[in-house]
Amino acid sequence: MNNFKHLMSAITVVFFLLIGLASSNTKHMTFTKEAGQIPPDFNKFKDTLLVVGHSDDMGYNKYLKKNFEDDYTGKYKIIRPKEVKNYPIEKYRYIFDHSLNYSSKTTMTSTPITGGGNVTNGGSNTSYHTSSYASSDVFFITDRKIEKDYVTKSSAFFSKLMKAYIKALNEERQN
Repeated sequence: MNNFKHLMSAITVVFFLLIGLASSNTKHMTFTKEAGQIPPDFNKFKDTLLVVGHSDDMGYNKYLKKNFEDDYTGKYKIIRPKEVKNYPIEKYRYIFDHSLNYSSKTTMTSTPITGGGNVTNGGSNTSYHTSSYASSDVFFITDRKIEKDYVTKSSAFFSKLMKAYIKALNEERQN
């Protein structure tokens, strides 16, 4: 009988814990520049936002497409992770993702310098910014130009978190 009471007490505690977790959501979350979730000059960004889709995640791309269609008024392009390197940083500065695990390639080419009868050949310098985050309960904006990631807080409700973050990014972009 005593074991039954302990079992029932444990079940009751777990039940209320699950209800508490289920009722928590993103309504109380804020996404700001000051808190480090939005790039400081995102409001000046008028180019195309790269949005990385992940076909191996069940339902993720469906929510991604729907949330961007519903809540983001700027230009965006949904791509696969391996395509990131095909988009120049100058035009596609920011990337939206939830599982960053790729490299962005930057190539800078200098022009030939002439003077005093000497010609110095221009060269190129290639660098890579590698991000390695893998989580479905947080989202990121990566600023490829300064190689910095802006990360949301975690939430068990990835679609609600995604939607709230996209809305915040859109509001910031319009300010």
